[in-house]
Amino acid sequence: MGNSLILAAGLVILANGHPCEGFVFRLPVALAMLAWMVGRDRPPLRESLARVVLPIFVVLLVGGLATGFYYYRVTGSPFVGAAGEDARPFDFAQGGLPAAGRAALPSVM
Repeated sequence: MGNSLILAAGLVILANGHPCEGFVFRLPVALAMLAWMVGRDRPPLRESLARVVLPIFVVLLVGGLATGFYYYRVTGSPFVGAAGEDARPFDFAQGGLPAAGRAALPSVM
């Protein structure tokens, strides 16, 4: 059970630090674990659920709730990350800096 807790903590750290890259690295690990759990030399289902799936689920749930609470306190929404909120003033599609600040920018012509 200790290894699954360490794996889940690493997944939470990876998801918070680099969400897209983290997904690329999490997917092969999840597929390998699934192949191990349904393979020929698999452990009993009750044991694998209790010692692998449940601890990973609990740690990921707590990590997701903590991340959502942090995002809520920083951005006002649990679904908008701090990096997304930081980039919002410079988002051209949302009418950010170039559209709003054109009068303050010097003219090229």
